Amino acid sequence: MKTKITLFTILLFLFTHIGFAQFSSNDIQFWIGEGDSEAYLVVDFRDGTTDPSFAWGVKFNAEDELTFADLFDVVAAAEPNFTFDNPGGFLNDVVYNSHGGFAGDPDYWSTWSGDTSVSMTMNSGISEDLENSRWYGISYGFSPPEMPTITYPAYSSQWFSVDELEYSIGEGEDYAVIVIDFVEANNDDPVSFAWKVQFDGNISSLDALQLINENDLEFELTLEDGQIANLTYMALEGGEWLSYSGTNLSDWVLAEPDTNLQDGDWFGLAKGASYSRRPFIPVPAEENPVMGTGEFSKNTISLYPNPANDIVNIKSVENVESVILYNMFGQRVQEYFINASTSTIDVSALDMGTYFLKISTNGQFTTYKVLKN
Repeated sequence: MKTKITLFTILLFLFTHIGFAQFSSNDIQFWIGEGDSEAYLVVDFRDGTTDPSFAWGVKFNAEDELTFADLFDVVAAAEPNFTFDNPGGFLNDVVYNSHGGFAGDPDYWSTWSGDTSVSMTMNSGISEDLENSRWYGISYGFSPPEMPTITYPAYSSQWFSVDELEYSIGEGEDYAVIVIDFVEANNDDPVSFAWKVQFDGNISSLDALQLINENDLEFELTLEDGQIANLTYMALEGGEWLSYSGTNLSDWVLAEPDTNLQDGDWFGLAKGASYSRRPFIPVPAEENPVMGTGEFSKNTISLYPNPANDIVNIKSVENVESVILYNMFGQRVQEYFINASTSTIDVSALDMGTYFLKISTNGQFTTYKVLKN
């Protein structure tokens, strides 16, 4: 019998066999506390999953006199999906999302510390005093003990919720959250977007993307042989993606591109082939309904001059209700309420580059590219 080898299977193999560059404090995304000193907590469950280990950052002051053990209290207070048991100074059970390391079942935690993420050595336990810029880690297992490694910077489950999505696409009593991150690793620009899709029972992730494609004017999806060939939203696009599933931002795991979604599930796409960035904090996508009549034409509006130095003139056959200005990262820069067939937009204060004008006429939207000199 032949075995079906999917792209997902290949990714899992690569994920578990290829090492990562040294993880530094600059890679940490989830920072907790305040102070002029900082320490880094690494938890490695060593459970054979694609996301076995995470890192958090904690800020403190030297006079706080915190210990390694206090790091667990700080993280647990900030992240409801992180719990631990520490009876009498001995670290017992640690649970984070779907991961759990339980004392004596079948092993115990080993404790480590060091000056870098890759130079930690076993220490005498979690009673060690915190020092500035020092790494503290735990790794599940004493037989044999292995230094904790880091797969991902931890994200917070509290950074984003479905309640922030003001509108939904589709119909039904169940929902899924779709998050698409157009930025490859080590880029801090907030260009991740989220949609809420409604359905009954279940829906595949590709069908959810198609539903967005059919109902969002700014969203363009191309599939080839059941795979994403290209995906564009506003000025952003990508043809190579990693797929993730979860229930919030903190528990993303690698998933098949065509994943079955049920009520409350999240599905994410991250641009590029780097595992170090999962779908990050999204901006709620704005409602951009596709009008089925096709009565509105870009030929009814003219923009000049383009490229522009100081102003952009808008002239329309129909009444222009509003104009929303976006930068090339999809971020809203300004909104203008016009209610006239002609208007002038002041762009003199904008930086040089590419912008997009989303123009509303009779409740319908069309987007234009404008270059600023």
